Amino acid sequence: MPVRNRTRPEAMWTDPTDVTPIELRSDPPLEVRLDAPIRTIKLPAKPQPATLLVGCPEQPGIVASIATVLELHGVKILSSDQHTDPVDKMFFQRIRFDLATLGTDRVALEGSVREACERFGMEYRLYGDRKRRVAILVSKQDHCLYDLLARWRAGELNCDVAMIVSNHPDARPIAEHFEIPFHHLPVTKETKARQEQQVIALLYDAGIELIVLARYMQILSRISSSAFRRGSSTFTTRSCRRSSARTRTSRPTRRASS
Repeated sequence: MPVRNRTRPEAMWTDPTDVTPIELRSDPPLEVRLDAPIRTIKLPAKPQPATLLVGCPEQPGIVASIATVLELHGVKILSSDQHTDPVDKMFFQRIRFDLATLGTDRVALEGSVREACERFGMEYRLYGDRKRRVAILVSKQDHCLYDLLARWRAGELNCDVAMIVSNHPDARPIAEHFEIPFHHLPVTKETKARQEQQVIALLYDAGIELIVLARYMQILSRISSSAFRRGSSTFTTRSCRRSSARTRTSRPTRRASS
């Protein structure tokens, strides 16, 4: 029996609504406008962190007074840390806040802060988020130095490490690894006074604002300590006895210096 040549018919769209433009499917037809305004989204203001440091004899009402001043000027408090020295009966507080929400201006804010601090007999420092130039002084033990630099490179320490000064050459490879200028200024009993003057001149010439003593095993003289009393704070790092030899880390601890 001869086989018939059967051709399969091509599939065809039978429902005209499937190809009808969407703007013609409704009754009345939708109006398509290509010139419609684009809705803009207002991004939040860029943060402008600032810090307020206060210290005074312990007395009631300090925390509430400072918080009220900041609130009246519209700034948002980001963090607040406080400490009371039970021996000297002194109160210290560090407040981080955002100037992006400031409802007045910086002159008015500083005036209000000054007035509140004078009322309680407080010493205060108010500054923005500019990175301060830091010098690290270290001796032979380099574990705290390496920990500080690792945290600095990771962005945990908001500063500009300008130099490393040491009375021993042992830390030079670490300084070279982190690409930080290293200054070796050896010291003996006979040359201690002259070495301190060299350190002071080096720090002043580099515009150093903050000195970090990372296991610097030298006792600074009164002349050396007072040279940067007004221009910077002095920090020391605690011993890393609790950290393992594998991780070789320690957290820096701030101590008030005289």
